[in-house]
Amino acid sequence: MQASKATVDEVLEAIADCILQCVLFSTEADETGAKLKSLNTDALLHAMKFLADLATKKAAMWGELDKKMEQEMLSSTKELQQCVIAINRDIQTIADNPISKDAKKSLLLAAKSLMQRTVFLLQTADLYDIRQIIRLARESKDWNDKLVDCRNVVDIPEVVREYIFKTVSLSKIVTVRVNYIVDPILKKKLEKPNEVISTAPEQEIHLTAALIQGQAGEAELNKRNAYHDQINSAIEEIIYYTKESSSTLFAGLDLDIPLEEDGEDSLPGPLLGAAEMGIERAKVDAGLALLAESLATADKATATAACTLIKEGIDGMLAADKHPSLKGAAERLAQTLRDLFAAYKEVVAKPGDKAALQRLQAAMAAVEQAAARVADLSAAAAMDPITADAMAVHDSLRDVRTAATAGNANATSAACQAVAEAVARLNGDLDDDSRKRLQAALANLANKMKGLLSDAQMVARNPRDAAALAKLDATLAEMGDLTNTILEGARPAEGGMSAEDRLALSQAKVDNALAALSAAEARGDAHEIANALKAVSIAVGQHAALAKAVAAASRDPEAANRMNDAAARIARAMQELVNSTKMVITNPNDPAAKKAFADGVRSLQSACAEGTAITLSPEQQLLEANAEMARNLDALALAIANRDSAAAEAALADVLESLKKNMMIAKAISANITDPARKQAVLGACSQMAAAFNAIKENAKVTAGMAGLSAAGAQLVGAAMAKSEEALMIANAARIDGLVRSVDEAVRAGRTEDATAAAAVLQKALHKQALLAKLAADKKPNTAFSGALLDSGAKLTQATGGLATPHVASAAGGNATARNQLSGSLEEIQKLNDLILATLVSPADAEDRIQQSADDLVRRIDSLGQVSGASYEELSAIADDFAQQILLAKAAADRCKDAEQRNKLLTAIKKAEEQLQQLRTLTAQLLRTPNDPALHQAIEQLLADIKKASKGLAAAVASPPEDKLVANGASLQADLDAVTRAINSGNGSAVSGLIPSIERRIDLQVATAKLAHRNTEHPEVQEILVAEAKRLETTKPALMASLRTAAAAPTDSAKKSEALKHVKTAQQANAALVDAGKRVAAKEQPRARADMSKVTSVAGAAAAIDAALVGRSAYDDSTPKGRIMNASRRIGLEMAKLSQAAQRGDKKEIIRATKAISDMSVEIGKHTEEMCKTCRDPKIIDQLRSSAHATRNFGIQLKILSAVKTASEGVDSTTEGQLVTCGKGLASAVIALIDTAEVGDLKRTFA
Repeated sequence: MQASKATVDEVLEAIADCILQCVLFSTEADETGAKLKSLNTDALLHAMKFLADLATKKAAMWGELDKKMEQEMLSSTKELQQCVIAINRDIQTIADNPISKDAKKSLLLAAKSLMQRTVFLLQTADLYDIRQIIRLARESKDWNDKLVDCRNVVDIPEVVREYIFKTVSLSKIVTVRVNYIVDPILKKKLEKPNEVISTAPEQEIHLTAALIQGQAGEAELNKRNAYHDQINSAIEEIIYYTKESSSTLFAGLDLDIPLEEDGEDSLPGPLLGAAEMGIERAKVDAGLALLAESLATADKATATAACTLIKEGIDGMLAADKHPSLKGAAERLAQTLRDLFAAYKEVVAKPGDKAALQRLQAAMAAVEQAAARVADLSAAAAMDPITADAMAVHDSLRDVRTAATAGNANATSAACQAVAEAVARLNGDLDDDSRKRLQAALANLANKMKGLLSDAQMVARNPRDAAALAKLDATLAEMGDLTNTILEGARPAEGGMSAEDRLALSQAKVDNALAALSAAEARGDAHEIANALKAVSIAVGQHAALAKAVAAASRDPEAANRMNDAAARIARAMQELVNSTKMVITNPNDPAAKKAFADGVRSLQSACAEGTAITLSPEQQLLEANAEMARNLDALALAIANRDSAAAEAALADVLESLKKNMMIAKAISANITDPARKQAVLGACSQMAAAFNAIKENAKVTAGMAGLSAAGAQLVGAAMAKSEEALMIANAARIDGLVRSVDEAVRAGRTEDATAAAAVLQKALHKQALLAKLAADKKPNTAFSGALLDSGAKLTQATGGLATPHVASAAGGNATARNQLSGSLEEIQKLNDLILATLVSPADAEDRIQQSADDLVRRIDSLGQVSGASYEELSAIADDFAQQILLAKAAADRCKDAEQRNKLLTAIKKAEEQLQQLRTLTAQLLRTPNDPALHQAIEQLLADIKKASKGLAAAVASPPEDKLVANGASLQADLDAVTRAINSGNGSAVSGLIPSIERRIDLQVATAKLAHRNTEHPEVQEILVAEAKRLETTKPALMASLRTAAAAPTDSAKKSEALKHVKTAQQANAALVDAGKRVAAKEQPRARADMSKVTSVAGAAAAIDAALVGRSAYDDSTPKGRIMNASRRIGLEMAKLSQAAQRGDKKEIIRATKAISDMSVEIGKHTEEMCKTCRDPKIIDQLRSSAHATRNFGIQLKILSAVKTASEGVDSTTEGQLVTCGKGLASAVIALIDTAEVGDLKRTFA
């Protein structure tokens, strides 16, 4: 063995062989009294040279990162050399003199120590490489993120230079690692992401440069972002597989050396408040960073400039928002600025004074914290004054305790006064309904307020009075709890609502307030008009603030800018409405004033709707616009039927506006559609809509025109949607489920404003569901499916009549008849919603969708990382996904016939619903207080609970994958039979309608086959599952393409023939999978398998190998497969002998058996290579080589552990345990090789 070319395996084996030789001599000497005449130590000396060189080099490298590790390596290297010297000395002594007990003991001790030091040094040397890869990977990821964040041409050179240097360095060191690894599967796992790191950064850099220079558009931006995500994903894979390569290398030799890493990557910074506040806050942060930097470099001029920038930012923050709730926080921020300046002056006066520097750093931290609190309060005050009031109460309560415990009586009185002012504002900002509902809590808070000053002053007079302080703390705690009770009670409607519905609810409140204003204007009551205008102003302000906060929290960098523009339009529209309202009050009969007022109402309503739309995706906007057009068409039809020309004219104008909106959104969507046919379908639908409207407008064919417009609108939505109608309907069904509860709860609580607004949102959701039901039904015409959807959709539209604002307001106001009628309407809506869900989702589909939802939720939550103010968008999506899963679980519970299982599922659903409501409440709170660490922690804990609950729901409804394979296979076969009939009959629309179902069922069948594969150990069944799933998966693209072609040209014989050919292939593969699923369900197992997790001895591991070979007695040694099987059998026999020898302490037999196993592991490797030459499947080849390598690796490790064990005096429990672990690993590798060889032989036979 050449030292320069040695591998880890070779070094370990050479040293183990030498030690085993020493032990063997010692054992034989006891039996015969022989002397050691010679011992070949050449391999040992080569290995020692290799280790010494490696250890010295790696120790020097470790010195740059971890001095302790460097010292441990150098110390172990010295001990290693001493072991070799001791072994040579003892060998010489034994060779020249009669054998003594002490000489043998000394030799064995030196041999054991040598083996242990060798393993430690090799593992530690490997650990350095791993940490280097991890460090470079993380640095590469950081520079990748900086590249994407780069906005200035000047910054590009440095970022590109560092990014290229880090990625190139990473790629080189990973290449070294790949060459170092023997396992072919692990090699490929590392090679794939490393190829991305080697090539993708260059493309990403070119695109980034073009974007910064304004030479690229949205397509290039999306491509650049895709490269960015691909590179970061590749980096994570490199880290993961690098760790795996080390654990594989030393799998049987656990020396408990951890792979230490740095902390997690941080998410983007917290959400800022209003734009002005955010700009000023940014100045403060920049100034603090600049001051910290200048302190490190002792740059006085820069420090002075930093202080100026901090003051400018704080002055700007205090001027940007004068809301009363900010008073206390603003005063604290101003005080922290004064403290900062005082501390800075002290540092200037006492250069080098560490205590002064620490006081300045503490003052800087206080400024940062106070600025964050002001920004949070500003954002909350704009969006929800009640939340800001509650935050101010909590802040002032803390100020009371701080002042009192400091013994400052004046400050204590001022803080108590601040609490009283904040409580008064909280009471004043509540609406009448909330004030009535929260009367008891408000009264208790007022009573506590009376005793607060006396309790606080008592502490201020004597801060050491423990009893007084305990009394004050109890009062403060009770007041804090009461404040939280009032806060939660003031906005209960949020708990069950999605993020989308909170915005829609806010929009509905604006619409209702504007409707009330218009009604007041029609009655001509000036006082009523003024009050209604005030209500509009409040609703509009809160809606704009909410939409603005949602846009700012979006990952879309342009959303906040667009929302700022929309906010400006809303402000102008509000001012115009105020002016026009004054005109109509002054001149109630002036037609011009009335027109200006009506225009002002419409303009403000439109501006607010635009602000809401910015927070929605284009597809969501199109669905909303199309549903709005459907409502306007219904209004036009009613006006025509009633012969009301004025109403018809107004409805026609509304139809035109909604038509324009549909076409504008559709054209924006079409610009991003790459499929020419789909793009043409979108634009064609727009043209049809315009033609149909012209027919209505010109009174040519009004009824036909309205029907044509409705049909063209449906066609537009169908072409523009990326998701299927079924997926959109399931998501909308979850919304309807939550909205029904929100309306019911608001009505029961007597919250009229919330009830009418939620009912308005529910009406829109029902119209949207009816529209989607029509689209889904049109794709499967003249079927039971389409009939059920059309019927349910029509009934949903009818049910919206029971949600009219006057009716809901009457029910919320306590009218018993109205309340009973509304309850009946809501029950009917819920039944129809459940019926639509049952029509869309079969029991098997429900199970699969619930499992998929669980997987998606876990993935979303894991990718979220640490919660921050910027997590709103992701949390909203998590809540929506969880709501859909719960709804599907309810449907599954309704179908469940097992009472016990159903009760368990219902219990899990109830718990999940509580968690969902809590998540939505906390998510809403995150917009108001984005920087609250306690809130972040509460959300993170809740997300962990939701992950468990989601997995629990999936587990509660899950059937075995083999059963699902059979059930889904039957549905897929039915779809394939149906599409065959449709192709033969030339029914293109029926073919088109079946495509989504076939595609989804194929994906499910392939995924389920992979799961069923884990539930059988029958090689033949496993092979069928793998091969047929692969055939179905590879057939799918051609099948889908040919079906689409056949649907577009249903009479073309050649295209029909091509489609039928692929359908037949899919049918054959699916039939084979269904048959295999039945065999798995029947637990068809030709031979027994041992559960390796229950194996507790080497003998047990040997028995596991024997069990794997049951029924395989006759093997032809002339074939590679036969030789592998026979060698495996011999390994099992030798392991059994090794176990027996270990039990009786027979060192000689242990050494013999260990060597025999090691030799056979080498033999198996040779037979495996022979088999690989006749195998054509690259995956099987990799699996064969990987299993053979693992067998060889564990064979060497077994030799090492045997060397340690035989060189020990007495019983070494640690080595005993590791010997069992290593034996289990060897057995697992051999069994995997047996199974893979069997599958490989089957593949060769049936190729």
